[in-house]
Amino acid sequence: MFPNPTDVRTLVPFLSVLESKNLKFENIVADAGYESEENYEYLFNNNYTPYIKPQNYEKQKTRKFKQDISRAENMSFNEETDTYTCANNKKLEFKYISKRKNKSGHISEKKVYECNKCEGCPFAEKCKKTS
Repeated sequence: MFPNPTDVRTLVPFLSVLESKNLKFENIVADAGYESEENYEYLFNNNYTPYIKPQNYEKQKTRKFKQDISRAENMSFNEETDTYTCANNKKLEFKYISKRKNKSGHISEKKVYECNKCEGCPFAEKCKKTS
């Protein structure tokens, strides 16, 4: 038992207890409630192989999700140039790293990409999440 209302903050303490008892498993299988950047970071840094169901797994299978042109998952990504290509075949370039601190104090970083040529784009209204 852990005094946390959600699963996400129980994985690391649970594994720490197992490790203190000299019990360590190579593969960690968990449901979507355990998915977090903080948990993945801990698992990779401690040589675990995680198998965690994504929180949006079911949502990703829907037609609405697959047709949402504003989602990075639905754009092509070029690793060499570190750019995404939008529905109008324009490049979204890396601009900055956004940082957020969660309740446990973990700081997550997210890369932010922007297109410089959105003026007059017929897809702009559907593509942009904010105006």
